[in-house]
Amino acid sequence: RLFASRACAFASQCAAAGCVSPLWQDLSYTSRTPLHSEVHVQAWESKLPCAGLLPSLDHDGTLRFHTARDQHGIAHLRVRVHDDGGVAYGGQDVAEEGPLEVLLRVLPQPRVLGVSPRIGSMQGGNLVTVRGYYFGSIYARGYWNASYALASVALGGRECLSAVALSDSEILCRAAPGLGSGAATVVVDDDAGGELFLTDTRRAGMLAAAEAYRQVEMVAGGTELAADVLVDAHGLLAFGPAASAPGNLSRPASSVDRAAMELMGSVEALLVHEGLLFAGGSWTATLSYAGEGANRSATSPGREGAALQRLFKYDGEHMAPLGLGVNGDVHTLARYQHYLVVGGAFTAVMQGHGESVQSGGLALWSEEAGGWAGVPNTPPEG
Repeated sequence: RLFASRACAFASQCAAAGCVSPLWQDLSYTSRTPLHSEVHVQAWESKLPCAGLLPSLDHDGTLRFHTARDQHGIAHLRVRVHDDGGVAYGGQDVAEEGPLEVLLRVLPQPRVLGVSPRIGSMQGGNLVTVRGYYFGSIYARGYWNASYALASVALGGRECLSAVALSDSEILCRAAPGLGSGAATVVVDDDAGGELFLTDTRRAGMLAAAEAYRQVEMVAGGTELAADVLVDAHGLLAFGPAASAPGNLSRPASSVDRAAMELMGSVEALLVHEGLLFAGGSWTATLSYAGEGANRSATSPGREGAALQRLFKYDGEHMAPLGLGVNGDVHTLARYQHYLVVGGAFTAVMQGHGESVQSGGLALWSEEAGGWAGVPNTPPEG
């Protein structure tokens, strides 16, 4: 869309997959109307981020063209109107005021690339970081301001209880109550630009539900017994209700989805802490999965694999270690002030840089500091 005036025009960047075309640059186009008048549009001094389609002019004299995919910025246009009616009886073929010079500003569309964590409670209240770009800056919004308002930030179609643009690429929002998987949507509006903007400049970016945020009623862990007694049992981590048919807030469905991972051992303890899921148990190897059905493939978490033994944190997409982990099975998890309390049959915990803390079977993990601490007077044998 073209937001036009005599001196300035504004457009929103096209983000749809169908509008892909080269830029106009140093070219002149003529659009003929049904009344045989013509409009010349010429770009000069800068690239014009518009689609490679001829502009159209309707009976009302409105000039239209489409912006090109992923192109934005400022361009200068020179518009000259003339017709072929002749000059007899005082007629004019060219507008008296001559070429009209227009400054065109194409505003970038917001992009949403990811959210973290990707899973939270159906009761809402979780702090969720939305990452992308073109959320709030002079480059993204076309004017300078000490802070930039967001028209709307929504997870799963439910507007966040609060949302703050921390930077042009990061938003912190508090999730509203909800259930199931849903898209992450960011809408910006530049009414704050005052006289700069002549018409509606609302524009949105969205991350699809499959890659965005999921709200659940419960998380379950345990052991999945193998059909063959000679095969070791695997740990089980599942979330409910299932994403495909979650029900609603007043009546959640009685179903679960397995997490996309395989644990070579049992899950014995679960706790939600600082917006993340912490899991402890006796597994000695972990695999994460991608794809469905015949396309399902397993991958190892790489060099972090050893640190993920028996204990990890999970954000709905990725497993991550706590420092370099513990040296024995984990049987219980609890919360104490801002600490995660870990108990089990271990004797030491390892900091991220490799230093060992002789903890006995009880230790404290600080998510904020990213480090371990022992509990005074804990027996050293675990």
